[in-house]
Parts: sequence; C-alpha cells; structure tokens
Amino acid sequence: MWQKAVLWAARSSAALCVLAGVLCAQQSSVEVAGDVRANAAGEQRYRIGPGDLLDIRVFGHPEMGREARVDNGGRIRIPFLDEIRAACLTEVELSKVIEDKLRKYLRAPQVDVLIKDYQSQPVAVMGAVGHPQRFILQRRVRLLELLALAGGANTSAGGSLNLIRGKDYDFCAAPAVEKTSGPGNEGVPAGAPGGETDKLFDGTFMTINLHDLLGGTASAANAANIFIEPGDIVNVPEADQVFMTGGVMRPGTITLRQATTLMQAIGIAGGFYPDAAKKRIRILRQLPGSTERKEEIYDYEAIEKRKAKDVVLLANDLIEVPSSTAKSMGRGLLNLVVPTAGQLPLRVIRGY
Repeated sequence: MWQKAVLWAARSSAALCVLAGVLCAQQSSVEVAGDVRANAAGEQRYRIGPGDLLDIRVFGHPEMGREARVDNGGRIRIPFLDEIRAACLTEVELSKVIEDKLRKYLRAPQVDVLIKDYQSQPVAVMGAVGHPQRFILQRRVRLLELLALAGGANTSAGGSLNLIRGKDYDFCAAPAVEKTSGPGNEGVPAGAPGGETDKLFDGTFMTINLHDLLGGTASAANAANIFIEPGDIVNVPEADQVFMTGGVMRPGTITLRQATTLMQAIGIAGGFYPDAAKKRIRILRQLPGSTERKEEIYDYEAIEKRKAKDVVLLANDLIEVPSSTAKSMGRGLLNLVVPTAGQLPLRVIRGY
C-alpha cells in the first residue's frame, strides 16, 4: 500500500511540474539567482591581512576575548592556542577556525571576529585620472569601480592603463608556491582574468585596454574588469608609452609621440651602462589579438652595423637591457611608479 502512495505522490509531483512548468522554471531560476548572489557576496568580502587589528570575542567568556594584530607572517597569537594563520581569511572564516581550536576547552564555543583597524590593503591610482590618490580597502573592489572612485580617466588619457602588482602584499598565496603569470592570476583567491600579463622578477605587469574596460563588448569588459589586489598600483598614462629598464643611463617610460625605433629609444634613455649586454636586448610585446606577450631578443650591435633591421617599438613594449649592475626588470618597473605613490592623498573604501 505504501509503495502505491509513494508512486502516486511522485507522479502527482511530476504532473504538477508539467502543468505548471513556468512555475517550476521560475523556482529553479530563483534558486540559481540566489546562489549567484551568494557567490558574488563571498567574492566581495574583505580578507584579513598583515597589519590588521582584530577584535576577538567569545560569547559567555569575556575573559577570553582580546585584540590581536596580524603579524607580517599573517598570523595571530591567542593564549592557550597555537599560532593561527589569519591572512586571507574573512572574519567569519577566522571565527570558525578559532571555534574549532577552542573546543578543546569549551563545549560549544561561539566566536565573533571583527576587524577594528584596516591596514593591509593599500592601493593607488595615478596618472591621467580626475583625482590621483591612494586607497585603503575595507572590501574587495574591481578595477572599474576603483577607476571611478579616482574620478575616471580624463580627456588626456591614452588608450590603455597599466597595473603593477608586486609580491610584497601577496599574503594569500602559499609561501612555497610562486604565483604564475597569465590572465587567470593563479595564486590569488577569488581573482578574475583580464589584461595581458607578464611574469616579472618582482611581480606582474598588466596592460589593460581602456576601451574594453569602459565601452567594449560585454565579454571584453568582464575580462578587463579584474579584482584589485592589495598593493596594486594603477597608472593611466597620458599617451602611449614603452618602458625601458636595465643597463641604460635613464631607465623609465618613453612617450611614443611618433614612430620610435629601438635605437632611438636607447638614445632617449641616455645610452648604455659600460657593462650592458647589447647583444641580448629583450623586448616583451603583446601578441596581436591575444592576452599574452612574446619575448624577442635583439642584437643592438648588429643593428648599429646595419647587419640587422632596427625594430619599431609598439605601445606598452617592455624593454630590458641586461646588466650586472642594473636592477632587474621587475624592480625597475616598480621603481618607475612606487616612489611617487606615497605622496598621494589617502582615502578609505569602506564596506557595504
């Protein structure tokens, strides 16, 4: 008898969904939309980092509450408990970790973790924007929102922006695992692809098309609108540029106001260091229609003797002249921007 009842209920349920298919589909859509909103909210949550001050409270046991500053290794210390890694966790995630450890002493611990002082996520926007400034993040933001908070690109902005992502603030990546390059930004939790990237000695350098970010197709805009990570520096140049680093007298940016060759760029940079490796000049160039860069090696001496053709530089080329006394390419790129970032006004991007 009970088997017939179960069978009748199953058939009735199926029939109802057939007769009211729209209602079933709407219910499914609501559930999916709810999941999407939950995932989006999770992506927006602030992740704890070194320097943040935490207020830890244990319900029913005020004597066990305390404030703890996250150290440079991303850890906090709580009496009777081992060191706890807090970096890259949300407040809720860290409270669960502490609860698990307190079960050794309490039957059903309830822990709240609140961030009292945000210090671990500085970013900066510079160049041809309405209000160049530094920001302290209290939540996750994407590139387009950060650019808007800085007043947007002004009328003198070129066609792209540059994002320098150093390793100093990469506290979410496992210490033994090196972050890889590429649009996926592996090693950064909840990251988003976008922009052409190049793995450098001291981080990642991205060039992102402003047209794609601001008014391109939906797919291009989504790919370009990456999540901002702690320590990121966004620079909007006023014109197309190339970047010269390594064994030249004046490393830095070179504005492309007209067609410029490698020999001309070396001249603008003041020539070579005495120990510069002129036969192994490295150019990293974006592949047409791709998000990747291709490395090309040029022999300057051969070009100088007209045994090889001089190369015309393209916007956002990365040029390195190897030298034992010059700094690495990555450190050189960071030094082009970082010294002036500290002089910008500071603003806090607060949570929702």
